[in-house]
Amino acid sequence: MAKMFFFSLIRRKILNLFVVVILIYITLNKNIFCRLSDCSITEEGYKALASALRSNPSHLIELDLTGNDPGPSGVKQLSDLLQDPNCQLKTLRFLGPAADEGCQYVTGIVGKNPLLLRELNLSKHKLGDTPVNQIAALLQDKHCTLNTLMLSDCGLTDEGCSAVISALKSNPSHLRELNLSGNKLLGDSGVKNLSDLLMNTQFKLEKLDLCGCSITEKQCLILTSALKSNPSHLRELNLSWNQILGDSGVKNLSDLLMNTQFLLEKLDLCGCSITEKQCLILTSALKSNPSHLRELDLSRNKLLGDSGVKNLSDLLMNTQFKLEKLHLWGCSITEKQCLILTSALKSSPSHLRELDLSVNELLGDSGVKNLSDLLMNTQFKLEKLDLYGCSITEKQCLILTSALKSNPSHLRELNLSRNELLGDSGVKNLSDLLMNTQFKLEKLELVSLYSTAFTVRLKITVYFQEKGRKGCDVWPSLVSQILNLCSALNTHTYREHTHTHTLSLSHTHTHTHTHTHTHTHTHTHTHTSPVRENKINSCGTPGLSRLFYSVKHWMK
Repeated sequence: MAKMFFFSLIRRKILNLFVVVILIYITLNKNIFCRLSDCSITEEGYKALASALRSNPSHLIELDLTGNDPGPSGVKQLSDLLQDPNCQLKTLRFLGPAADEGCQYVTGIVGKNPLLLRELNLSKHKLGDTPVNQIAALLQDKHCTLNTLMLSDCGLTDEGCSAVISALKSNPSHLRELNLSGNKLLGDSGVKNLSDLLMNTQFKLEKLDLCGCSITEKQCLILTSALKSNPSHLRELNLSWNQILGDSGVKNLSDLLMNTQFLLEKLDLCGCSITEKQCLILTSALKSNPSHLRELDLSRNKLLGDSGVKNLSDLLMNTQFKLEKLHLWGCSITEKQCLILTSALKSSPSHLRELDLSVNELLGDSGVKNLSDLLMNTQFKLEKLDLYGCSITEKQCLILTSALKSNPSHLRELNLSRNELLGDSGVKNLSDLLMNTQFKLEKLELVSLYSTAFTVRLKITVYFQEKGRKGCDVWPSLVSQILNLCSALNTHTYREHTHTHTLSLSHTHTHTHTHTHTHTHTHTHTHTSPVRENKINSCGTPGLSRLFYSVKHWMK
């Protein structure tokens, strides 16, 4: 084996030396065309070519290097050469005709030569059969060294997916991230080809996004079987919004999670209709191999039930389970289940940094109380807390803010939007918290459901917006609440360090909760035209002047 490697190395050195000799010959004889296609020229050869042409500009105007392997930097070495004013080279050919068409097509979309890119994002561009085949030819060429390929919502068919995957099979070594989310017609053959690619030991994919691809039980089995045979590279897997995984699909995924060579760090199963039984299977698998997972999204799985939450809580109590981000929005978490979860986190509090319990309207007094007790724990270093749409009351807001006062230094983002029962005392307590110099909040969201909108976006601009019928009155206590918050934040700006970067105080009729294909969910709030002058005036001069005074200080 060592002898073969030695001779391979010698052969490569000879070939690269041969390239330089050829160039010297061309220079001396004043040749203007040089064809070096399919000559097994490597990255070293490309560097030698660039160096020779730079140090001794020749009469060469056309150079053909199709069919060679440039390595990660070869293309850039020669492309940079074209920018040299002393270089006479006009045409530098790397690609065959089909790949060249693909290159031109992609350049037209992204405005850059894809051979020089490490990330290519063609998401939301509907790709017909011809463009897909051109792109496939480009991906197949060794001059294409992409690390990230994003083809989300491209309308890929079974055949289109197969063409792309087949291309990646012949040039597998560079890609680290693949996003095929939102392509609902991948089909059995598309998933089968993807699975064959995942089994290739040269294919070292780290992130795979198949959100909303209508993956079936059968296809999930094929995928997980492929990952079992080549498990060591994948770090992030997104199977969200595939509602037909079924018992056998979840079982096979769980078997994969039990593999000690499978070092997954992020798993997204949002909107997969996970049942109590399936949640038990998943958490049992994670218990047996707990040390790698850092982010888990089980949002919009309303059938977790008491036993599902109990098993998840048992997992959270495992000291080897070092989860940092837990997303459970829209899981119909009850008071009882919230108590179970927070009790588990109390026993192992040090790792979690993000907790999303939004759109769980049944947390209740005891649920919020237990969450508040957890927030008071100095070992609990939560940085992001999302309680959007949890029907938080005035009383509960007081409990939460009191807890944060006693352990204020870690939280960076707080979302209390669509909790229209905060009331005057709730906002007053929140304002008192904002005045605490140890409270280093960077983002605060308080978007609610009323007819008049006041939105402050710090470091950007100030908008006043309204939605509702003509003559609609301002919410009676809104002005006083804005005054309270602005007063608190004004006090904050006089101090040496100001931490609050974003404050949102919006009121609209509509709320849309959308799940993105970037592994997180966002809250989209709709607004309409700017409020009329008399509506602004109705807020009172003191309210407006103090609001603008605060913004002026924040924007410095």
